[in-house]
Amino acid sequence: MSQKNFDITICGGGMVGMALANSLADNDFSVAVIENKRPKNFDQKQDFDLRVSAITRETIDFFKNLEVWEYIKDKRMCALHSMRVWEESGFGDVTFDANSIEQDNIGYIVENRILQLSLWEKAEKNKNISILCPETHLNVKIENDQAEIALESGECIHSKLLVGADGANSSIRENFEFGLKSKQYDQSCLVANAKVNNQSQNITWQRFTPCGPQAYLPLDNNTGSIVWYDSAENIKSYVNLDNEELSLRLMETFPYEIGKVSIKNKASFPIFKRHVDRYVLNQVALVGDAAHVINPLAGQGVNLGFQDVECLTRTLKSARDKTDNWSSAESMIKYERERYFANSLMMNAMNIFYYSFSNDSHPIKLARNFALYAARFNPINKLIGKFGSGSMDNYLFK
Repeated sequence: MSQKNFDITICGGGMVGMALANSLADNDFSVAVIENKRPKNFDQKQDFDLRVSAITRETIDFFKNLEVWEYIKDKRMCALHSMRVWEESGFGDVTFDANSIEQDNIGYIVENRILQLSLWEKAEKNKNISILCPETHLNVKIENDQAEIALESGECIHSKLLVGADGANSSIRENFEFGLKSKQYDQSCLVANAKVNNQSQNITWQRFTPCGPQAYLPLDNNTGSIVWYDSAENIKSYVNLDNEELSLRLMETFPYEIGKVSIKNKASFPIFKRHVDRYVLNQVALVGDAAHVINPLAGQGVNLGFQDVECLTRTLKSARDKTDNWSSAESMIKYERERYFANSLMMNAMNIFYYSFSNDSHPIKLARNFALYAARFNPINKLIGKFGSGSMDNYLFK
């Protein structure tokens, strides 16, 4: 490695970290990305990954601006034409479809690895990006308004700004005094990929039950991603079942819309939320899950991360035009204020949604059924459909 000084060093080459690298490089920042593993190359014969994301129309526009959308389209994804939400025992039942927002679709379901790989492929062609992989940062410190990063290889690099894009358990966040509020929910979540035989292709749905939400996301005509919330104890017992037993349990417990399923692989994870007190310090910033982890109930987590990227890039570009000290906390404060507000709003909305549907009080149950029923009618249906697809984010947050 010949170059040792960069404008910006990004720790983490996941979806959000590599999106940030591309976005910054397109705006003439020199960028180093530190990551210990490159994503596997894509092959159509590969099984679907367990980790998938529902990306909104705003995120699609972001990818098009980065000129990475064609990389994604060349692999595989599933367009969503509609989204249905209902309660197991009640009259609330609403569907949001692309026609209501005058679009061909409301978003796409894409495997996380495909998003990450596509961003890598674009970054590898950018002369402003140096990808240090396989590599790990051992120590980071700020001295004389510069970040100094010691690497496992023995090299040491310097940059004006260090960005933590290293996920929910961010070591960059832990190295500095960002502050953190964290809450563990009472439930865990099972995710599974399955061969399916149903009529739900291009339709994603979510049913609320007293034990927690049950959701289905189509991946192609023969495969779906299944999401099952329940108590941590129950989820552990489901994961311990063999795939055939779990398939039978799913068909017994899920609504008939699930159809016939045959589980191919499965995993589980706890549900929690985290939010830092600060997004920026002098010469250091956080993006994505390093800054905020949201309840995955509505699938908004990675979309919020991409919005962080867009906002931070815009803020840094504007600050660089005005001052040499563009990596100071003062210069980046607009990013912190804008994204803290937007992410807090979405996290609080998901909290309200989660607890209101987890409450078996008769008045609350009646109220949420009325709310779902009311959402069937225009203009409420159109408004919620636009919000869910990301079409209203610019209006609400910028």
